[in-house]
Amino acid sequence: LAAIDGDVTQYTSTNALKDFEAVRTSLGYDKLHVYGISYGTRMAQLYMREYAEAIATVTLDGVVPMQQSILAIGLAIDRAVDLLISECENLSQCQYQFPSLREALATIEAELILSSVKAQIFHPMTGQPTEFLLTHDKFLSVIRLALYSPTTRTLLPYAIHQAGEQNYQAVLGLYSLTMEGIDIAMGMHASIVCSEDIHRLSTDLSTELETSYIGRTMFAELSKVCSVWPSNKVDETFSVPISNNIPTLLLSGELDPATPPTLLDSRKWN
Repeated sequence: LAAIDGDVTQYTSTNALKDFEAVRTSLGYDKLHVYGISYGTRMAQLYMREYAEAIATVTLDGVVPMQQSILAIGLAIDRAVDLLISECENLSQCQYQFPSLREALATIEAELILSSVKAQIFHPMTGQPTEFLLTHDKFLSVIRLALYSPTTRTLLPYAIHQAGEQNYQAVLGLYSLTMEGIDIAMGMHASIVCSEDIHRLSTDLSTELETSYIGRTMFAELSKVCSVWPSNKVDETFSVPISNNIPTLLLSGELDPATPPTLLDSRKWN
């Protein structure tokens, strides 16, 4: 970016929206059926606000309302982990195999906060013995990303139980399955969060984040990033709820670890 005199403050949702509309116009489409997923639901809502005449229908999959700071994802991860453990506690076979899952998870987290763990494991790709460094953040990342898929989510109780027994091979296996599954452009992520979200925390959300370990950790880390990342903060009009007559389908999954139905407070929609 420095070589091309790039300005990271320009990497915003509203500017991306203008690019998107320019492409539609250039291609000659009259109206679009817009499908937004997760953060894409924010883009879709902005499109509904600014270019309603260019839209036929909208599908919002994993909805993040305009009024909601994306930092609420920390609470969603907490919720998804609790749902996973509660399910195991209520299933006799799972409870029999992993009787202390909640305690094991708390113990692993407490230990990793104090010190990272170096473990001798077999590399999941080559099968060769190698050393694996498990940090607290890496462990939370494994848990979070595994929650996105029914297959990997099913493996989490076993992986957590094994880690509680000082065997990290299963955690590494999940790490290898998920590390290439979600490719996040961190620069773009910082530009969006620092300009559109970090300053839009309501008092209620701030209080909830303080009582949420994952939420509090994410907020602390993003605050460090945004303290040095150039950004132009959006004003209060950005958070105004969308109101129009475009046919819109809202989809939110109960087990979603990022955008669950709890974000869909009826008071936030017109």
